[in-house]
Amino acid sequence: MMEMEEAETIDLYELQYSDLSSPSTSSMVDSIMEALEPTVPGLLAVPIASNLRSHLLSLSRKLALLDLDTRKLVLKEHNLGSDVPLRNPDRSVSPFAMQLKYAKSQHVQQTVSECYGMEFENLGRSFKELGFCMMELGFCLARICDKAIGGNELEQSLLDSCAAKGRLIHHHSHLDALLLKQHERSRATSKRRGNNVKPLEGSESNSIASNVNSGGNHLNLWQQWHYDYGIFTVLTTPLFILPSYSETSKTEDTFSESCFGECPSPTGHTCLQIYDPNK
Repeated sequence: MMEMEEAETIDLYELQYSDLSSPSTSSMVDSIMEALEPTVPGLLAVPIASNLRSHLLSLSRKLALLDLDTRKLVLKEHNLGSDVPLRNPDRSVSPFAMQLKYAKSQHVQQTVSECYGMEFENLGRSFKELGFCMMELGFCLARICDKAIGGNELEQSLLDSCAAKGRLIHHHSHLDALLLKQHERSRATSKRRGNNVKPLEGSESNSIASNVNSGGNHLNLWQQWHYDYGIFTVLTTPLFILPSYSETSKTEDTFSESCFGECPSPTGHTCLQIYDPNK
């Protein structure tokens, strides 16, 4: 992966959802099309559904670190799958995927309070709500492209494909990797001796917390993404989290979910790599 200090920072073309869904002027359409030209990155930013994004993305780490059997039940209940072997404790990411049918696509809604629930209670519904919102952005963009080039082939291509794949992805930190290995050791030991595994002690946890919070050069925040097999790739802004460790909380569950919270990007950027066919 490229080093962060060598990376080029790209300014996205940002527009409101209302301008994307119903561009008021021809100059607005021209600006959108210019942002999609082959000589530029082809990225647009639309600020929308930030509350729903924060709610759903905050569940990704919890899902990733669930014990195997519990996670299997949760995924089955909400019709989610994965294209990465989640049994592998050495995995660097935990992706959770769902097929979203266009026929069931809904219009973007301003209120999403009905999607909130205790822990994973409304995971599937939240996944669909955010997925449908992102799909709607794709349809709006397709209509603008069709209007600019003539015909309706792009929007029709989306409709003909009938579905989109939504992914919720958690990129593991060094701490996550240690916890996954500890879970695996605990699982293996419990089968033999009744789950007598020694938890992370306070001093060891404190050392890990210091490493995670140090923000040193050893942290690699770049997250790779790809164009998949679809016409458009729609992404949310990534969510960054950090542990908040307290010397007075030296318990067996030092790094419980309550110890983690959203934080700004350490670099001020999204840290997303754009696919380069020449590399």
